[in-house]
Amino acid sequence: LFVIDLDDNVPPEFVSFADDVGGGPVGLDDEPVVTYTVTFSEAMLPSTVDASDFGNAGTAGFTVDSIIQQEDPAVFHVAVTPLTEGTLQLRINESAVLTDLNGNPLDTSTALVDDTIITVEAGSVTGFAAWVAGFPGLTDTDPAFDFDGGGLPTALEWVLGGDPTDPSDDAAIAPMIDAASDPDGKLLFTFRRNIDAENDPDTTITVEYGSDLVGWTAATHEGEGAEDITVSVVADGFGPGIDEVTVALPPGLADGGRLFVRLYVEVDAE
Repeated sequence: LFVIDLDDNVPPEFVSFADDVGGGPVGLDDEPVVTYTVTFSEAMLPSTVDASDFGNAGTAGFTVDSIIQQEDPAVFHVAVTPLTEGTLQLRINESAVLTDLNGNPLDTSTALVDDTIITVEAGSVTGFAAWVAGFPGLTDTDPAFDFDGGGLPTALEWVLGGDPTDPSDDAAIAPMIDAASDPDGKLLFTFRRNIDAENDPDTTITVEYGSDLVGWTAATHEGEGAEDITVSVVADGFGPGIDEVTVALPPGLADGGRLFVRLYVEVDAE
């Protein structure tokens, strides 16, 4: 229950940051989560306090995991996970729009920065976690989420070598289907494959085919004949670190004249 003072036209003030690791350092091998207590001078409207309001004034890549308002509505717990070595120094971004219950905005004309710098020590973070850390603007790293709204979830951007914060590249990196140029009449499915994603044990990349969009079968290399599935790889075919993979599906796989193919990607980001 919030009591709103309709005569309140005084903007809220930022009071303090406090972390739960005693100023660090923290080690990436421990998969640390740092929880900040962020306090304001008065109750804040929870819907205006979100992940996009917070950034790192330090050098480490990080993600905001959760924001929870406490029993005191002027206090929030902001949990963040550092993803790369460097420093962690939570800030409220200058672009943030946070308001009190009456809609008075917090003054963020200059960034509000924690005065404690936490050192994030080197660890063994690799694969998907290391890749997403290269995009500081990626505040939701769920592999299944299409963060930039370009049409491809982040897991596919990882495999295809895209930028998960740039919607304009999704169409250009999407897999291609060619049903006309193969002399044996095969359906050619060509896609980009990030070498780091291919080598990541927590990432599964599978081309699948089917005739009804319900049942799917993994397309694996069977041989070199006209009736066989073939998989060919051109190393660095789309540039350094991005292979060109073509899966050729024979027309005999079609059922009722229908043959569908998809790129299935699963990322274990735990």
